[in-house]
Amino acid sequence: MLKDEQVEILTSIKDYTANVIDMMPYVVNAYRMADIAKISEYSLPLIEGFEWLNEAISLTNQFHDISMFEIKEVFEELMDSMQYKDYVLTADLFEFEILPKFEEWNKKISDLLEIN
Repeated sequence: MLKDEQVEILTSIKDYTANVIDMMPYVVNAYRMADIAKISEYSLPLIEGFEWLNEAISLTNQFHDISMFEIKEVFEELMDSMQYKDYVLTADLFEFEILPKFEEWNKKISDLLEIN
């Protein structure tokens, strides 16, 4: 049985991944359109969120099989594509690599919370 603190962290992971999933079409569109203002608006919160997610997943790893290591290479490629302003590659990585993984993780956490 999960403790209240663990439920709180897992709920935060579920909520964060759901927010990223909802936001992803806007992020992808901003990169595809090379909309610098929107890219700037979205990028830092996403990166900070990914860092938080890594910590939250680590704190709860005994309850699930989620690991940021699953997309470590994708994140490295994402950081490179953002640094070199390769907007098409960045959009593709968000849409075809990050989004499906967040959808999978959101489902796993939602299922875990339903059981408990």
